[in-house]
Amino acid sequence: MSSTSSASSVQAYDANCHCGKVQFAVTMPDIRSSKIITCNCSVCTKNGYLFVYPKPENVVFSSGEQHMSSYRFGSKKKSHKFCPTCGTSILIDFAECDREVERQVTAINIRTFAGIENVIGDLDFKQVDGKTKLGPAYSIEKTPVES
Repeated sequence: MSSTSSASSVQAYDANCHCGKVQFAVTMPDIRSSKIITCNCSVCTKNGYLFVYPKPENVVFSSGEQHMSSYRFGSKKKSHKFCPTCGTSILIDFAECDREVERQVTAINIRTFAGIENVIGDLDFKQVDGKTKLGPAYSIEKTPVES
């Protein structure tokens, strides 16, 4: 799943979208000692995001970075990036956020990590109430069902 650097607690995790067009590596502390964020906001719920928050310089793309599509909603300052070929949700880019603390990290969906299914049961999850804390509230106009 990963390769360990000289500092035994820091590892490089290979990651990719389902079709393989987007490939990257994330360098961060051992995922089994990290808090994995699960959020109940509308987009995280619909995409099944499970996040870690490395610094942007610790996310290195080997292919497909320019291939990704982007979706913005609400404040339009957080770019949710995904592979347009297979639909895999990759990350949230906070580069345009107002708060400096947000701009210092990138939200990476650990479901993209190679071999994550082998350790997901061992991970420590932290629930975040984004539904209440993040605005504006999610709403969508219902389209009538055609008969």
